[in-house]
Amino acid sequence: MTAKPELLAPAGNMEALRAAVAGGADAVYFGAKSFSNRARAKNFDDDELKDAIKFAHSCGVKCHITVNTRVRDREMDEILRLADLILCGEKDSTADALIVADFGVAAQILHRYPHAVLHASTQTSMASVADCVELKKIGFSRIVLPRELSYAEIKRISQNSPIETEIFIHGAHCVSLSGQCLMSYVMGGRSGNRGECAQPCRLSYSMNKSYGCLLSLADMCLAGQMKKVRDTGTSSLKIEGRLKPPSYVYGVTKIYRRLLDEDRDATPDEVKALAEIFTRGFTSGYFDGKYYSMAAKDSAEKAENISETREFKSEIAAKIAERQNSAKEKFAVKARLKIEENSPVKLEISCTLKDGREVSTTVEGEPPLKATEKPTDKAMAYRSLSKLGDTIFYLSENALELETDGKTWIPTSALNDLRRRASAGLEAKVLTELRKEKAEKTDDGCQRNPIIEQAINKTKITQKTDQKQEKAALIVDPELILNETHEKLKAVFSPFDRVYVQLASYERIADTKWKKSDISVELCAYLPAIMPSDKRLETLLESAINAGCRRFMVHTIGQAETVKKVSATNETSPKIDIKIDFSYRTNITNSTAAEIYKTYSPEDIYYSPELPSSAVARQNGSTFAYGKLPLMTLSDCIFTRAEKVKCKNGNLGGRWKYEENSNSSENRRTEPKSHSCKGYLTDRKGEKFFVISDSDCVNYVFNSVPIWMGDRMKELSGCKSLLYCFTDESADEIIRIMQEYANNIQRIGRRI
Repeated sequence: MTAKPELLAPAGNMEALRAAVAGGADAVYFGAKSFSNRARAKNFDDDELKDAIKFAHSCGVKCHITVNTRVRDREMDEILRLADLILCGEKDSTADALIVADFGVAAQILHRYPHAVLHASTQTSMASVADCVELKKIGFSRIVLPRELSYAEIKRISQNSPIETEIFIHGAHCVSLSGQCLMSYVMGGRSGNRGECAQPCRLSYSMNKSYGCLLSLADMCLAGQMKKVRDTGTSSLKIEGRLKPPSYVYGVTKIYRRLLDEDRDATPDEVKALAEIFTRGFTSGYFDGKYYSMAAKDSAEKAENISETREFKSEIAAKIAERQNSAKEKFAVKARLKIEENSPVKLEISCTLKDGREVSTTVEGEPPLKATEKPTDKAMAYRSLSKLGDTIFYLSENALELETDGKTWIPTSALNDLRRRASAGLEAKVLTELRKEKAEKTDDGCQRNPIIEQAINKTKITQKTDQKQEKAALIVDPELILNETHEKLKAVFSPFDRVYVQLASYERIADTKWKKSDISVELCAYLPAIMPSDKRLETLLESAINAGCRRFMVHTIGQAETVKKVSATNETSPKIDIKIDFSYRTNITNSTAAEIYKTYSPEDIYYSPELPSSAVARQNGSTFAYGKLPLMTLSDCIFTRAEKVKCKNGNLGGRWKYEENSNSSENRRTEPKSHSCKGYLTDRKGEKFFVISDSDCVNYVFNSVPIWMGDRMKELSGCKSLLYCFTDESADEIIRIMQEYANNIQRIGRRI
């Protein structure tokens, strides 16, 4: 049987934290007032943070602090101040781990605190064994895997990863791949990558003949599959809900605690109980591969908030007291009770610490009384002195020594008073010694991480300010190329230095349009945002390299290393020079993060679209000059859900066909055929958002209005490269757009 994983519960405030502890959480995660990806939660100020950590630790519960937003250079000092607050001081008030999404933040923290424990947030959008390998090199000890992964994928990664894995088991779904959603930022200026998401995905949209909450998913619930969840080998099971009330946190945590302790799946009644707490409908779609079951109900159902009732508070308090008592480190004590007529009663108690040091204290009481009946004996004394249940001590009967003349008697109340004063005095001395023992160790002599140090020292690797500014075209729809004439394509691509096309389409495009032609523009490939398996990715890369691809746009550090590995083992051209570019999907918003990515020797780094173009130019980075921003990346296929029909791959919702394997009780996924679904989502204001599906049924939703910088090109003069993203534009439209850019023509559009 696999080891019992950690149960990780949310806390948006102190009341919810107490509820999580009472519910049986092994660890809790919560954030400060700033730099938390749930800015709308009450969260914790500086004093509350320290108190919250102390409280959780008093109950034997670990604390994971969320620092999981993207930050700007000007905010880094405040990040480090927060790190000082939660990583310095006494052990009982320091965080056990930090959940981090920004590599720049990770580098700065690890530079100052090399021993800090960092968990890679799901906002990093990393989902492969290769990603885990690279995260370990940077200094992470755990990865929070995206919700989009199946049982088989989680198991494969968990069993092959050099770092721990953590998965969500209950709570709200983001319809977009975590860290790959710009919709809230573009539509209302509230960045989901900075904890301010306004949840525009919960609004109504129309597509073809369907209307409703097409982007709203049901809540995750894996309670009915806990034995399979444990079988994945993941280290931590996470409950979503930092915006939920204490009653939700307590109720959900308590049920999952029971399931883990009893190593079983939930009963129908227990699933019903979870639904009565809160639900938009439940689904295990991603985990099962049954994507068609993931549509949310029109409205959420929730039970009455019982957080403020006297009964609820009383139950929480009782559970907390129980955990605090059981969490205390118990020390065996020796006791010596001396009773002499006409002399103060003396009680000496002592204990031995782990390092062999002995700590003791002595208290005195009133002289004993003359025994009129039975004098105080060892049994009587032990009954009073052994009642140490609410302390950090315990007393064995053979550890009590009694000195008495056999003629005196001590009232029980007097013995109890001696016990209370002696145990309190000894506990104070023990805790003082333990704090000395656990005092913060210096980092002198600690081996420094070369990747971190290189990033902090801002070592320049590839970028040069005197380089010619390049133009790159990113083509979303492969049909734009496949359906146009040779002469038209020459005109379309003449302004560009290179063209990026989908990796799965590269071989076909290269064979039909680029080979034996005079199109001088370099044809490159961009990798998919969601990759079903390492094997399939390597197969596609091998095919593209054999077809002549020498430059790839990647989205994660694991993808970068996979490209290098495949190119190094290529049988036809083992010594070819492969170049990589990091895409805008890395969400780089500060110079330290950029320096981390530069250690992988990229040709180009495209910064986050949320970073002002002036800031990108100052860092000689690359950015968008034109195009509809990719707002969402959907693993759940909207075409099949909206139209309630099978797609061209035969899928009934999702990027993979779900079939029963006749040779096994397990389910398997089959490879899809190449295809392209496209259409438009329309919101309540009539705005149309272009949607396209790649060959693996991953959907990409683009903004209704393109970025337009045609009249502000001077602002981008410091950028190394400019990216022009073409989605639903025709060849003639692209030609006209590039002419307008050449002439610095002003046009209505979104600016960066």
